[in-house]
Amino acid sequence: MSFKVVESKSGVWYISLGGLFIILLLLSGWFGWKQGGARTVELSHQLTIVSGLHDELKLQVATLQQQLLEIERREKIALVSVKQSSEDMLALQEQTKQLEKELSFYRSIMAPELGQSGLTIDSLKVIPESGGRYYFELVLTQTKKQDWYLKGSFNLSLLGKQHDKAVTLPMKSLIMEENWKPEFSFRYFQKIEGRFQLPENVTIASVSVTASTKKGKQRVEKNFPWSL
Repeated sequence: MSFKVVESKSGVWYISLGGLFIILLLLSGWFGWKQGGARTVELSHQLTIVSGLHDELKLQVATLQQQLLEIERREKIALVSVKQSSEDMLALQEQTKQLEKELSFYRSIMAPELGQSGLTIDSLKVIPESGGRYYFELVLTQTKKQDWYLKGSFNLSLLGKQHDKAVTLPMKSLIMEENWKPEFSFRYFQKIEGRFQLPENVTIASVSVTASTKKGKQRVEKNFPWSL
């Protein structure tokens, strides 16, 4: 018959083991809390850095937007300036053409060797208005070579068709102004203006202009195409 010796552990041992376990748990929790606090501090520091970067980026974006607005404003000013310069250039070119035309006109008067001498039909301009009315401007000239006053009469006739038949319409029968007389009196040049009304169903092809001084010493004739 054999006997086994069984070692029995006292309650103190179990209490000590439980206490050790609790201490280990507390130490583990403390280390975890310390690490978590350090992590929190690190994250807080990183958040501060990110926040600072965010504010800096916002400032840079605002600056870039302001620069973009300034560039757009300058671009608009430049476009307006270019447009204005183009308009000024066109106006200057038109003014130059007009001055050249006027210079040529006065040269033809003051320098007879450059053009025709004596009484001259310089130009005829016809401009349409409303209601079938037209404005005309006839310019007669005389060169410097003959600088005395010229007096006489002129006639304008509209040549065209009405109902497929050739017609000649004297201006004096179409003129709208009262007491209008086809007469001229000038030394160097004269601009003669008037308004007339065309009858219906008339197609004009050209305008014939004749002018003659009193006693018929000088007589000129010129035909102008009907180009409005």
